[in-house]
Amino acid sequence: MRIIKFDLYGAPDVLQYREVGAQAPADNEVLIRVKAIGLNRAESMWLQGVHVEPVNLPARLGYESAGIVSAVSSIPSFSLNDYGMYGEEMLAPAQPVVKHLSTLSFEEAVSIRNPYITR
Repeated sequence: MRIIKFDLYGAPDVLQYREVGAQAPADNEVLIRVKAIGLNRAESMWLQGVHVEPVNLPARLGYESAGIVSAVSSIPSFSLNDYGMYGEEMLAPAQPVVKHLSTLSFEEAVSIRNPYITR
């Protein structure tokens, strides 16, 4: 599976594809096959190293995505890890995952949260 990470702060050209092994959801996580990602101001600030929240490098960007849940864990507790949405698949805490309206495309659904609210 491919994901997008960066080792250095800078322009978008520091983003790199990385091959990673298969992922399986841990405690109260879901595995999502990503169909669309959102891009917002906070992520561009992360990439440049100027966001108020520190980013531990190497990092993976992404606050929101839309896709298809392909696996779910069955254990009811978890600790929040370093999640990122940029990639073919992503692990996410199960609690904030919601089903979007069938009348919305993946691109429309992903644009509702941060990109719309922080425009």
